[in-house]
Amino acid sequence: MLSTPITEQARQQEWDTICTIAMNNGFPLWIIYNLKNKRIKTLKAKNIPTQTQRKNWITLMYHSPLIHKVINLFKSTELNIAFRTCNTIYNQLHNRSPQTNTDSSGIYRLQCKTCDKSYVGQIGRSIAIRYLEHIQYIRTNIPVSAYALYILNNRHEYGSLEHTIQLLQACSKGKMMNWRDSFYMQVLQQQNLLTEKHKTTEPNPLYALGNITKQHHTTRHTLKTQYILG
Repeated sequence: MLSTPITEQARQQEWDTICTIAMNNGFPLWIIYNLKNKRIKTLKAKNIPTQTQRKNWITLMYHSPLIHKVINLFKSTELNIAFRTCNTIYNQLHNRSPQTNTDSSGIYRLQCKTCDKSYVGQIGRSIAIRYLEHIQYIRTNIPVSAYALYILNNRHEYGSLEHTIQLLQACSKGKMMNWRDSFYMQVLQQQNLLTEKHKTTEPNPLYALGNITKQHHTTRHTLKTQYILG
């Protein structure tokens, strides 16, 4: 009754019921009260708060099992170790600065010289070769690509290799390239820089997690570290 998680009103009703049953059966009430007092003392003794020290935590980046050798250095201290991964959505999908290497494969951006609207594509070859292919489609009036179709239909102009194409992120063909292609398309769409026919449907909230500025990411990590260390 005393340790059962019930309200005070329910506990009092339970106690009245016990006393009534004891009286109806000729059982001395003083014994019931003594048992109740002993039980209260026992519960109080178990609930005496003990002074404990607050644990201090530090977080380490988990790169490989070799990190456990670093942990051994902290065994003689009062610090507790926690791990965090480097393979996060932010690291995989965040909007990196455009690269200038046109010999690499990966996710690229073609920009219209007239209106600054952009087309995002992917290629497993050199993006410089892909640029020449797009330009060839425009010059021969064959709108095979979405970029060539946009330039021809709107009678816009294209620029030189250096001013038209940008390597957004170097990567190899595969699922990761497809994911990054979709990510950069949504980034440009949210900035209203994507061509109309190249726009995607509703924004993917998963990609939104990766679209974080480096400053905001660093600030959030700093505040989290301060919270952990107290």
